Amino acid sequence: MFNTEPELTELRAIISDVLVEASQEINPMIHKCWNEVIAGILTKKCSAPLSAVKGVAATYRMTNRPPPTQHSPFVSTILRPLKEFDAMFANRTPPQVGMQWKVFVVTTVSARYSVAVEELLATVQRTEVTLKS
Repeated sequence: MFNTEPELTELRAIISDVLVEASQEINPMIHKCWNEVIAGILTKKCSAPLSAVKGVAATYRMTNRPPPTQHSPFVSTILRPLKEFDAMFANRTPPQVGMQWKVFVVTTVSARYSVAVEELLATVQRTEVTLKS
């Protein structure tokens, strides 16, 4: 057993060094988990409602309904998985992770939404050209 103060001091220093070294090895795994795995799952969940974009044109095609003036109901659900996850785990997110995982989710989902809307508008324009011919 360690009886002297110098022995206890040396033991504390060794334990501290081991813990610091171990934490440095865990840090990349924490970043990978949050920035790839968790962000990937949330991106997939947030992107699911984007399939509804294609249905917007069908709602107004061949009807006398005016074009939409407000967002479709599905729009408010797009980032819901991210909001719910963040509300549940905000106080448990490791500080070294930061906000980049949220930025990744929002940026990726926004880009996918933009592509879906651009495709919808292109389809509507092609349909209009075809109907006028």
